Amino acid sequence: MQVTETLSQGLKREFQVVLPAAELEERLASELSTLKDKVRLNGFRPGKVPVGHLRKVYGRSVMADVVQNAVNEANRKIVDDNGL
Repeated sequence: MQVTETLSQGLKREFQVVLPAAELEERLASELSTLKDKVRLNGFRPGKVPVGHLRKVYGRSVMADVVQNAVNEANRKIVDDNGL
């Protein structure tokens, strides 16, 4: 995660956060693998749903959660590092 400060005027601060696509893909894969053990889908035994099928069914919503968690983590890091 790369964080750069783009604006600093008085009390106003603006930061740019860059996350590599590989890191997001890694986080998505780990979330899907943990979800694999919990989800129950028709046609599959509990805990035996293939990750590829989970990606097709729940991929967008899980990716939204991953991105939201990454943004929250970046916010916490920015606040802690800069003492805001």
